[in-house]
Amino acid sequence: MAMTKNIYKKVVFSLYTLTVYFPFATCYSCATPDDWLSGSARVQNGIPEQEDDDSAHAHINTRRGEVWPNGIVKYKFHSSLTLRDMFEVKKAFEEFHSKTCVRFVPWKEGERDRDFVSIEVDNKICGISNVCKIGGKQYAKFGGECRTMTTMVHELGHTLCLAHEHQRSDRDDYLNFRNCSEHPRKLRNTRHSSVYDYASQMHYECGFCGGGWATTEDIRKCGPDFSRGLSILDVEVINSLYNCQGCQRHRWVPLSSLTHSDKANMYNFGVTTDGSPLYICRALILRQLTPGIYDEANQACNLTIDFISHNLKDGVELLTIPGGPNAQCSNYQFVNQAEVVPNNFVQVQGGPIFNNPYLSIDVAYAVKPATGEVAIGKALWVENEKRYWDQAEFRIGSETYTSRDYKVLCCTNNRDCMIEQTFYTSKLDL
Repeated sequence: MAMTKNIYKKVVFSLYTLTVYFPFATCYSCATPDDWLSGSARVQNGIPEQEDDDSAHAHINTRRGEVWPNGIVKYKFHSSLTLRDMFEVKKAFEEFHSKTCVRFVPWKEGERDRDFVSIEVDNKICGISNVCKIGGKQYAKFGGECRTMTTMVHELGHTLCLAHEHQRSDRDDYLNFRNCSEHPRKLRNTRHSSVYDYASQMHYECGFCGGGWATTEDIRKCGPDFSRGLSILDVEVINSLYNCQGCQRHRWVPLSSLTHSDKANMYNFGVTTDGSPLYICRALILRQLTPGIYDEANQACNLTIDFISHNLKDGVELLTIPGGPNAQCSNYQFVNQAEVVPNNFVQVQGGPIFNNPYLSIDVAYAVKPATGEVAIGKALWVENEKRYWDQAEFRIGSETYTSRDYKVLCCTNNRDCMIEQTFYTSKLDL
């Protein structure tokens, strides 16, 4: 990948105009082989799939797609890293630490646990990593002009079992590879969100044969060309894969695969005017993942977008909060938008829909003063200004409604509870 160029653009979208300054990067290429992306330890350790286990390979995990127990990934810095490289890697670690329950912990010589990731520099490639936990020493490497936080976030995504977004089996619905004699293969059985994510850090840049071209002209940037860190949907996939708890335990479950257990975890945030429970849903329309109220009788998500009401039945996902809103030393509740603490809100989707990395859609709640009707809608968070857009958009009945007086779904951790729980667990371990 060539050196980043300082090219700036003005981003214009339908809601308002905002000048955004950020660098565009040229094409990134990950050298992780396609046959590694399933997470097969056998393939990555060079063991034929038909070979039986024996004592020589007893330390190797032969199951496919093994995640790291309790989300703890041991690592060791290789001597090839400079201080600057270590700084970039630690920024990548922090990206995961701040948004997921995964923790990267230094590995020390002599530990009984022999499973660790060697973080290395290899100037023959841009990036490469073993996929999932394969047993023993494995690696995550970056090199050349790709020795950046963004590259390492991508490679550590592989370490955590994420594959390439642009190689999903359904990618042809979202990308085309016009006039490309070669392009990435489609892969089955990879871990990804139910919604295609152009902003995923596991997606290549769009606009070249490695990452393809978005099938809609509205999407002009993908992957690291859009944002340096994890996307909202990347975070959801990791938190689900590693069963993260606390304020990371909410899950958006597709209606098509909803189980009895999932249904029990759907929290009723109130009652609608017709007496129905206030369940929160989201659905994709005009490339926007938009929150709304779930109509259980009709199995539809009632929402509004661009001041038009919709009853969607396809691609509906329901918000579940295992244990209820007050559990795991954490509390989910609606907070006045002016009092929201950044990073406590429950985000729905990031900004590729607006070609703006600073915007995200969050879950909003309002009561219409004239009638007392309650509504669930979307609020826009402006990250670079640390504030919400003045008005949130809702649907009430068959009509749309905007309000400046609204609340946002947030989650806060109870630190006293967490300290007490840690102390209790430590006593049990004695």
